[in-house]
Formats: sequence, C-alpha cells, structure tokens
Amino acid sequence: SVDEVAKEQLLASLERFVYAKCRQDIDAVLHASRAGRNDHDDGGDRDSDAKTMEELQLELHDKMLSLQFVKPAHLEISTALYREDIDVSYAVDQLRSIEEQSSPRQMLHHVLLAHRGVSGALHDASRSGESAPGADDVLPTLILAVLRAHPKNLPTSLRLVETFAPPSLLRGEAGYAYTNLCGAMQFVQELDVEGHMAEASLGGMGEGAVLS
Repeated sequence: SVDEVAKEQLLASLERFVYAKCRQDIDAVLHASRAGRNDHDDGGDRDSDAKTMEELQLELHDKMLSLQFVKPAHLEISTALYREDIDVSYAVDQLRSIEEQSSPRQMLHHVLLAHRGVSGALHDASRSGESAPGADDVLPTLILAVLRAHPKNLPTSLRLVETFAPPSLLRGEAGYAYTNLCGAMQFVQELDVEGHMAEASLGGMGEGAVLS
C-alpha cells in the first residue's frame, strides 16, 4: 500500500541519518572487536588470541592484492572453457561502494546489486545458443569480483550488517546475496596463498590450475 511504501521510505531516511551520525563510533567498536567472535561463546581464552577486525581487514586486503592474477579458470567457472575472462566491472563497482554507505539497509542494497551484477556478467559471458551458466558458477564469480574489487573494509561492513540489520532485511534475495558474499570473503580468508604461489613457481599455476 501507499502508506507502507511511505513508511519504508521514512524508515530508510531515518536510518541513513542516524547511522551517518554514529558511523565513526560504530566503526571504532567494530574494528576493535574480535574477528572470531561467536555470540554463543562464553568468552575466555578462545577469544583472546583472535585477530581484531581491523587486523583481519589489513591481512585480507593484502591477500586480495596478491591474488590479482586470478582468472575464471582458476576458480573453475564454466565460461572459462571458451572465454579467458569475464567482465565483472559492475559488480566490482557495487562491492567498492558498500563501505561508503551509512546504514545496513543501504549496504545490503549494494550487496544485492553486486550479486545481480555477477549473474548478469555470467549471462553476458555465456555463448550465444548455449545454456546460461548455472548457480554453481555464481559463488566463484562473486569471489572473482571480490578479488578484483579488493574492498578494504569488507569484513567490518559485513559485521555491521550482521549486527544491526533488521532480520526482515536479511530474507529473500538480499539475504541470499549477503550469505554468498560472506562465503566469498571466507573463501579468500582461508585460501592458502603461499601454497599456491609455491605451485606457481613450479609451473603449476597455469590455466588448468585451480584455487581451492
């Protein structure tokens, strides 16, 4: 209804205003929080050795910069069978804009746009007359876009959404896109770059090599 639309627009405006005023303080708290935090943990020594979010961000950003050589073939994206690369520039732009937003609602909107951009890039990269790439290609292509965007504050942005976004916003397509982006970040975070670079020095990082 018109009233519901107006209510949502007013709520979004209020959120932007409040988060814009508080964002610096929120970021300071999130940066100092532990990256391995689990809301069900009872604290103790397990948390004391975990990296802070700020430390994780610096480490993750450096890792993403070291992986700029990655192409679709390294991630087993099906279009790599007949295309050397995929144009994920739109998704990259949306990923880079996430940290520029004030509120979780705005951030989720750009997460959703990035996810749609990945799907569009896969569709555009598919051969004429061939079936469109499947869902199995979405996550690896999102990983490719994350690597190329190498956003500095992605972990904090995702933590902010996790902590402050109303549950209703994390349902449906936006929730699916958010979950996939968390998965893409986790993949990069856990990737053994040194091991793969050792393979590269032995000639193992050719077109057929796979990151896993």
